[in-house]
Amino acid sequence: MADASASVRALFARHYLDKFLAEGIRPDGRAFAEARRTACAPGVIAAADGSASVQVGNTSVVAGVQLSPFCPPAVGSASGRVVVVVEVGQLGSSLSNARPDDHARALSDFLTRTLRQTRVVDEDGQLVIKRGVAAWTVTLTISCLNFDGNLLDALLLVAVAALLDTRVPAAELSDAGAVVERDEPAKALAVKTLPVCLTMALFENVERGTTDMVVDPTAEEERLSQATITVIVAPLARSGQAGDAMEAPLMVYKAGGLPVSRACMVEAIKLARVRASGALAMLHASD
Repeated sequence: MADASASVRALFARHYLDKFLAEGIRPDGRAFAEARRTACAPGVIAAADGSASVQVGNTSVVAGVQLSPFCPPAVGSASGRVVVVVEVGQLGSSLSNARPDDHARALSDFLTRTLRQTRVVDEDGQLVIKRGVAAWTVTLTISCLNFDGNLLDALLLVAVAALLDTRVPAAELSDAGAVVERDEPAKALAVKTLPVCLTMALFENVERGTTDMVVDPTAEEERLSQATITVIVAPLARSGQAGDAMEAPLMVYKAGGLPVSRACMVEAIKLARVRASGALAMLHASD
């Protein structure tokens, strides 16, 4: 009987999902606005300068940070830089229709752009070893270990958690022009904002003329949706108050052609702020 049910679900996936959505519930038993259990653990890679792991439902990712000094080609242009590399490996074919390398590059670009636009790290401050001469490159490598939807939320959360765990060595320039570390304790990387995002999948209900929106979609829900919305909330790190997510700046990304009503967008932003408050509490607890 279980095999027959699985066959029906595979052959008539959208019809199967619509039956649940019509009842106001999802195949895994969650309500539309209910996210899956999320866990975050810092310091999981001993050899890294910073690291973290995150699990969102059955989607799991791990991030490691390596600091390396560099000298710019032009004198006076040296500021630090954060480089993000996302690795999808054998999971690439299940993430999208694009080639795994192309999809990994798009994810890397998304994270790099998000971290820069929300000013998570002051690249002209702590990362400068000697102004105009040498600075630190922060290479953030994130590996996707398992995928069951909503990878963007997991990637951004693990990136921020790994940066919070990062320690920057005390360094100086020798007479020979080489970067050498001083015999001093490394200092925590100064993280200025803590961006967190929430992704929602949209489904057009033709019979009712409405749009159903589900939070933290599974891989099946993402595949069957007509669009997704990702809302990024970026509160300041120094306050340490999860409630500050309610007043933080927002960034919104949409994929897919289904139009989004104003009411739907307002609800998406509200849900994202609530989700961010919980995620910030988790980040501060693990910091």
